[in-house]
Amino acid sequence: YPAVAAPVAAPATTAPTPAASAADTAMAGTAPAAVAVPPAAASTGPFTVAGEFDRVLQGQTAGFNVNVSTPKSSLRIGRDRLKFTVTSSRDGYVYVLVLGPDGSLVRVVPNSAAKANRITAGQTLTLPPANAPLETAEPTGREDFLVVVSAQPRQFDGLGGSEQDTFLTLPTGPALARLAAQPAPRQGSVLTGVPAGCTAADCWDYGAARFEVEVIR
Repeated sequence: YPAVAAPVAAPATTAPTPAASAADTAMAGTAPAAVAVPPAAASTGPFTVAGEFDRVLQGQTAGFNVNVSTPKSSLRIGRDRLKFTVTSSRDGYVYVLVLGPDGSLVRVVPNSAAKANRITAGQTLTLPPANAPLETAEPTGREDFLVVVSAQPRQFDGLGGSEQDTFLTLPTGPALARLAAQPAPRQGSVLTGVPAGCTAADCWDYGAARFEVEVIR
């Protein structure tokens, strides 16, 4: 599992938290830019998940701009919670994958505890949502995040992942390499999923961004 993918246990009772919401709103407006990872040139070497993340960035729709900000470039285990904001130039649906320092690949947004992933153009969306925070946990090392905003909802069934601890754990290594080597139905990468029963003109449109955080003790 990724180091930040430790869901916080829900309390026995739920009370309104207007102060927390205000804090989130303030943070969203002042957060510095995330440590952006620019797309690299297409690689002809061995398959890697990081290389496939680059492929996603290279295949995004022109003019479909996605930006990510995070208040911290490093997260301390047992103290910090993952928090970042997403903005998009178009309406869409947000999907977030994280490549952990242990080589795991997990879709953290959406998940079974926070299924809503809709974003509107110009909106600043704070993730994870306040009702489903994520604590920082082992292992230490670099977390590599891929944020995709798709014009239409997408399915990831073809990847053969499994639901574990509220998140969708995806294959890596040779299994993912075989899937990635198959001809893509349209643009992009196997990691962007497939539009769910879509017949609209913008079915395959998406924008993407990438950022990193360092998990420390």
